[in-house]
Amino acid sequence: MNVVKRNGESVPYNVDKIHRMVGWAVKGLKGVTVSDVEINANLQKRDGMSTTEIHEVLIDSAVNLINLNNPNYQYVASRLLLAQLRKDVWGGKNPPKLVDFINRNVHEHDVYDEDILMLYTDEEINKKYHKFISPYLSRSYKIEYDEKLSGSKLSEGYFF
Repeated sequence: MNVVKRNGESVPYNVDKIHRMVGWAVKGLKGVTVSDVEINANLQKRDGMSTTEIHEVLIDSAVNLINLNNPNYQYVASRLLLAQLRKDVWGGKNPPKLVDFINRNVHEHDVYDEDILMLYTDEEINKKYHKFISPYLSRSYKIEYDEKLSGSKLSEGYFF
């Protein structure tokens, strides 16, 4: 049986990926379990099902488990939703660098003129942008996904 990824690629169904995603979502939370979310999901697998559909079923499962005795399922649902949002918006766990964002908007979306890429190096784009906005910021933080933590970590600074 195959599933269709967000990029349209068809790959074999792998239950371990579901276990990892739900395991990440419940990590460190009391009163929640991977098995409760997966059993409650009652996933009706079919050939050609999208990974987005699977993800939505897992989110719904966690939402349906929220009650007065198990309020931490709200955090499981929010983590699963955040992971889906990151994949939909960024195409992965981490945001793109500014220069990658500009490249995409030059070549794929025709938002910026190609001259911007000829006039500035990648480092200049990232640093000049930060220098331009820094007077308006009280602090700068970068958020990066940490495999060891199975979550995001926050540190002072910017993308470079």
